[in-house]
Amino acid sequence: MAKDPAFLFYYADAASDVSLMNRLERGCYFDIIQAQKKFGRLSIAQIKKILGSDFDACWPSIEMVMTKIDDLYYIEWLDGSIEKRKKFTESRRKNRESLKNEKSEKDEKLYDEDMINICSSYDEHMVNENENVIVNKNENVFFGKSENLLHVDPDSRLWQDEKNSFLNDFRWK
Repeated sequence: MAKDPAFLFYYADAASDVSLMNRLERGCYFDIIQAQKKFGRLSIAQIKKILGSDFDACWPSIEMVMTKIDDLYYIEWLDGSIEKRKKFTESRRKNRESLKNEKSEKDEKLYDEDMINICSSYDEHMVNENENVIVNKNENVFFGKSENLLHVDPDSRLWQDEKNSFLNDFRWK
């Protein structure tokens, strides 16, 4: 099974850690977040590798917000968030498996089709009502929406002459 690329990131968790850090230290902190997500808890040698030449300047501030157990450092809220996500995805996997086991063989094909995209459902309150709304007041029978891109005044004489010329060229003779 592939590694889960996600975890819940609450701004307040990180904000409280970085509130007294300068920009360089905050950047190093977020580099450590990425590394902890990928590799888990980190040794001091790994942290030195991650921070590179910024280690000496940034480590004292970052060390204050890190937890250390058995010579491994980690950001506590991130460790908890990753663990919660693992439990959640495992529970979803178990639910899908139990549903699959309850289905009869004739329903197997329907189940497989249904599970192709398990994230297709949504709640109505999650839909942005203004998303992808296009108001086209100048739609023209002959040119569709292209006049919106051209920003041509449909009442101008030049436009009328071009439109008539176009129509005359394609009329049935």
